[in-house]
Amino acid sequence: MDPDYNPMSCPPVPVNQHERFKQYRQRKIIFIILISITVLSMLLIVIIPCVYIFVIKPRGINPFQSSTSFTPALSTIINHKEPVCVHRQFGIITPDILYSFDCLNVTDDISGTYNGFPAAMSQTELDNETLQRMLPSYVTPDYSGQGAALKLNSSIPYQYIELEHSPKFANQTFTISAWVKPDLSALSLAVLLAQRYKNGGDHFFAVGIIDRRPRIRVYNTYTETSVQLKNSQWQYVTYTFSQSDLSMAIRIDGLLKAYGTIASPQYGESQIETTTIGSAAEFNRYNGLIDQLLIAYRVKNRVDILDEATLVICYRFEGDIANNDSLLNDSSANCIRAQGANLSRVVGSRRTGQGTLLLNDSSLSYFQSSGFALLYTHNYTYSYAFWISISNASSNLILLHITMNDEISSSNSISTCLAMLIIDKIDPLNNTMQLSMYTYGPQGQNLIRSNVMMRQSTWYHIAVVSIINNFDLYLNAVLAGSLNTSNTFQINNEQRLSLTIGNPSNESIQNQSYSLMCHLNQKQMFSQGSSIAVDDLRFYARQLKPKEIQALTDDVYSPSSWFYSENDNLL
Repeated sequence: MDPDYNPMSCPPVPVNQHERFKQYRQRKIIFIILISITVLSMLLIVIIPCVYIFVIKPRGINPFQSSTSFTPALSTIINHKEPVCVHRQFGIITPDILYSFDCLNVTDDISGTYNGFPAAMSQTELDNETLQRMLPSYVTPDYSGQGAALKLNSSIPYQYIELEHSPKFANQTFTISAWVKPDLSALSLAVLLAQRYKNGGDHFFAVGIIDRRPRIRVYNTYTETSVQLKNSQWQYVTYTFSQSDLSMAIRIDGLLKAYGTIASPQYGESQIETTTIGSAAEFNRYNGLIDQLLIAYRVKNRVDILDEATLVICYRFEGDIANNDSLLNDSSANCIRAQGANLSRVVGSRRTGQGTLLLNDSSLSYFQSSGFALLYTHNYTYSYAFWISISNASSNLILLHITMNDEISSSNSISTCLAMLIIDKIDPLNNTMQLSMYTYGPQGQNLIRSNVMMRQSTWYHIAVVSIINNFDLYLNAVLAGSLNTSNTFQINNEQRLSLTIGNPSNESIQNQSYSLMCHLNQKQMFSQGSSIAVDDLRFYARQLKPKEIQALTDDVYSPSSWFYSENDNLL
């Protein structure tokens, strides 16, 4: 590579690739004309379609065909009109374009508008076996733990995505974000999304990573972060550009890391030549995983971006009142569907006309959501919060477990217990009970007891914040207990967390009882026949601040807006 090459500039696209596409279109027109001429002999009518199918349309090779014969590709790769699977519905605000990569062999925009195809499929000289080796792969789990992510290997030629139809970026306000799990060497140049224009020169746009630092380039001006991304870690990178004030910004996991403005005036209208994902037309190929590549034609505000990056789940328990299955739907950006048993919905229990989750019997019912990955940028901290009302409790009651599995472990591996919330010290005469939390580490268990007593059939807001060697327990936005201990299990981005309310039986999940995972030194009897009502269950891959917990208790519409202090700028 030329040592003077600008890492975020887009070099000229190889001419032969686009000449082939021009030849393809010309030959198709000739074919249509030829078959319309009735004076051609039957011999020509037979030969021309054969030439068209086996020579002119090499993009019709099926990437999953083990034979070297040429066969038509899946319809989703040719014209993308019929998806091969149903995309998950994501709780993302105003996504104009979204590549979920969940359909494994499809690089479609979720709306089917700006579809893509593996660039290797445009190389006519490749035989089928070589082509299959050059196609991108897809891996599970993705960041959310629910679907698949695109895997690109920069050592393989043409392993990137080319869009059949290009979205517009010139003279356009936009937000581009993606979950990335890079595997990049120092000083390497990697493009996530690039667009080249026929005007050439500096008239192009690209977002990518240089020396592991996210960079955005619009026209001939770029902005990059001083902070490096971490290899083999899921990170949420967001690039924004405002056409009104020509400003650019970059956020990592929701936190502002770079800001700048365009030095030169914007250009006029541009004729797009090519748009690519994972490379700038065969230059600066990305190495690693990409998931949830999203484009919105507006500058998203900082609160929306922070929630997309760190609000892992949010269950409001609304939806179809007649269909309890909708209780399992997550309204966060990740759309992590829960599982459970013996659940029902109650309307108006906490707020008029609003639904809440009801675990009919705490010993038989459970609600579980899983697959959470914590973030290096936020020091692998986490928080969870929910409303709860307990009825008919006569003895100790298990409320909630937080457990952890290694991502590379098999699905039936034994979980590590991190924490367990229980209700104990129940006094039926005075209608009081106490909230306690057990935390676990290599040396055994630790105990935090709430300094505030609770009453049955009354709604309380509970929040737990876990930071390095510290746990804080909040009841109705008041700090009710705290623990500082080095006896904790180490958590990183390679592990997945699960949250379970209730106590599934041994046969319910992985043939294990969660109460046995989260053991107690003393033998205790747990309540039978009690009920637990839950509302607004959230898990954050970061530390919640006290003002945010207060906002959640007050049912504020956008509690994450309180993450920022009054001294923070509005970017």
